[in-house]
This record gives sequence, structure tokens and C-alpha cells, in this order.
Amino acid sequence: MKTFKSLLSEKTAKVLDEAINVTKLKKLRLVSDEEFSKFLRVMRKMSDEKPITIKEKDIIMGVFDELVNAIVNDQALVQRIAKRKDGDEKE
Repeated sequence: MKTFKSLLSEKTAKVLDEAINVTKLKKLRLVSDEEFSKFLRVMRKMSDEKPITIKEKDIIMGVFDELVNAIVNDQALVQRIAKRKDGDEKE
């Protein structure tokens, strides 16, 4: 299984235009204010390639679920993603 850091460094992965900004991440409200610092700690652990606990995995999975739900519930966003995906396949 690939590590989080190795996935980020793969040449086939698209480069982000900007680093993940904590302020922007907090604006998404995918994590409650009480859990936000825990979430950031887990993300740092993953970035440092340290093992995470089951409880920490659950934090990441909860954020992922919230993100997926936010995307799926926004029809305009779903269409934009589908168009971009179709454009990638033509290249």
C-alpha cells in the first residue's frame, strides 16, 4: 500500500495550484470546531508517514464522507466534475 506522502509526490498526480490553506479548509465546515485541531493533527501525522489509530482513521473517514456528501448534493458541482472528467479522457 502506498503512503500518503508517496501519493502526493507521484508524477502522475496533478499538482495543486496552491497548498491546502487551513482557513479555507475550516470554511468548508467539514469538521466541527471542536474536532478541527484533531483533524489537523491526524493530517500532519499522515504527512509525516506516522501510523494513525483507528479513532484517527475514523476522523479522516468522517471528513471524507462529509466532502463526498457535499459534492453529491451540489448538482452544479457534479456537472463541473463530470465535464472536467470527460475533458481528461479526450486528451
